[in-house]
Amino acid sequence: MWIASIASLTIAITFSFLSTPTVFSGRDQGAISEAAIRLSQNHSFYFSTPASEAFFKLHEKGRALNFPGFYYTQEGHLVTQFPLVYITWLALFFSLFGISGFMIANAVLLYFFLMSFYLLTRLFLDSWAALPSMLFVTTSFIFMWFAKFTLSENMALPLLWLAILSLMLFLQNQRRLHLIVLISSILLLCFTRIEGYAFLTFSLIVVFCHKDTRDYIKEKLFYRFFLPAAIFFSAFIVNMIIDVNFFREMAKALLPSVKMPQAQYLGNLKNAALPDFYTFKIFFIYGLLGFFILGGISIVIYIFKKQYYKLVPLIVILPTFLYLFDSNISPDHPWMLRRYMFSLMPLAIFYSGILIGDWLEKKPNEKNAGNYKIWALIISIALIIGNLPAFFNFLTFIDNKDLLKQTEKLSQRFSNKDLILVDQLATNDGWSMISGPMGSLYGKNAVYFFNTQDLNKLDMSNFDNVYLIIPDEQVNIYMSSVISKRLTPAGEYEFIFSKLDMDKDEPFKSIRFPEKERFIVKGKIFKISKQ
Repeated sequence: MWIASIASLTIAITFSFLSTPTVFSGRDQGAISEAAIRLSQNHSFYFSTPASEAFFKLHEKGRALNFPGFYYTQEGHLVTQFPLVYITWLALFFSLFGISGFMIANAVLLYFFLMSFYLLTRLFLDSWAALPSMLFVTTSFIFMWFAKFTLSENMALPLLWLAILSLMLFLQNQRRLHLIVLISSILLLCFTRIEGYAFLTFSLIVVFCHKDTRDYIKEKLFYRFFLPAAIFFSAFIVNMIIDVNFFREMAKALLPSVKMPQAQYLGNLKNAALPDFYTFKIFFIYGLLGFFILGGISIVIYIFKKQYYKLVPLIVILPTFLYLFDSNISPDHPWMLRRYMFSLMPLAIFYSGILIGDWLEKKPNEKNAGNYKIWALIISIALIIGNLPAFFNFLTFIDNKDLLKQTEKLSQRFSNKDLILVDQLATNDGWSMISGPMGSLYGKNAVYFFNTQDLNKLDMSNFDNVYLIIPDEQVNIYMSSVISKRLTPAGEYEFIFSKLDMDKDEPFKSIRFPEKERFIVKGKIFKISKQ
């Protein structure tokens, strides 16, 4: 136990050390980070800035297009569109440790997942037979990579597997502690990921289909069912009021009818049909496919052997099998793998590890015991070797390395009373916009700017100066626009940072690892006359 704990802590710290805070606007992780920073600063999920107030007059209530990941309220405040639990968790660590708190927060979550997964495996295997399972997890690209990002999957991962562990223990031994941990983790999961509601439903099905747990709850029905249900619905109502935009976004994603898998959003990939077996090809190059195959074989074996207790994790996670057919996410990789990171991939590894552990534990007098052990070792080595190319290729790579320091330096060129309009491609990447950290971390009135027509209606009277930051490639576009006569050169900037090249022009030409590149982006700063 102590060895597993120390090993898990070491791994979590290592992954955390090899990352940088993901605070740039344009994708989920940047918006979640900014929401956490604003919560820490304002002690409320609602906030506003002079810049947001100025643009609210143009767009009013609804999606705040100039502030990705946020909505405007009726009163003109900004509020996140993402689940609140993970944001609150990050805000706590940001308050304690500053920007490094994000990395510490994810390290703590990863540690709890590793320990929950280990203890779950130990319900079925001796410590030595559980070793392959832990090696599979700790050498898997998917957990290492997404631990570097502020994504809600990082919190869903330990909550889900702690819930499954406590459910398994509760089925074995009806103790109050097991029930409390189960209820707490599964309810928090509901407010962390939308899938949590499905996991809650299937967990309840398992509990009430099991005679001992059903009878235990019936003994004190009010305290063991109705009281937790009342707490859940009260929290749900409060969460719904604050985070209504999250449910709105989920409704938009879920309501469209099922159709041929398409790219949801990736530059010029919109509405482009994906290649045949695209997801499984991605699984293969990242070393994940073998676990799904062996895990599937393991599940079939346990079904035929009627070892239903071992199938409980499968039942709980069953709803997310939908993602194997329609992941409903942008198909660029490794981004699209986040859909499988907190449920399906751990499940595949769990059943692969349990089957291999069963083979390793076969007694010498059992039929073909030696052959089973040999195959267990061969398959384990093959799966680990399959993990290593992706794992080591990206282990030490830090996305947007050094970009935050350069953003801070650029921010120092403006005052807190200036309005700074930032082109989407100021960093040559619309998923790494500097407007987020310039506003939340460095106190500037920075705004993602995309519509030149807004300048004719924008009230600039509350700002000393108005600036526009654009890359060299976009200068001609702005100089040919309706605002060209209002632009006066005010300086230049340069960014040098590391980034994965997603090959956005032809991403399906060949399915391979994205290239790790060092980008140099140069651009211009213009001062805009107020007229």
